[in-house]
Amino acid sequence: MNQGRQAQMMSRDRIRDVQRHLNQMGYRAGPADGMMGPQTQGAISAYQSRMGMTPNGMLTPDLADRIANGPMGGRAN
Repeated sequence: MNQGRQAQMMSRDRIRDVQRHLNQMGYRAGPADGMMGPQTQGAISAYQSRMGMTPNGMLTPDLADRIANGPMGGRAN
């Protein structure tokens, strides 16, 4: 299954949770509304870049887990 399809299958509650965590870490994901808009994708890309990952802005279940459960060491500046 491709990454875009995985994100589409993710619940709005799960996306909202990721948005909250990104905002708490300083990544400016925008309102925690559960929608994968450009601001959320940009925040995901910034997080991925900071973590040494390919910054593609795609949210996978594994990445959602990492954002929600990971250390706060990836805080944006």
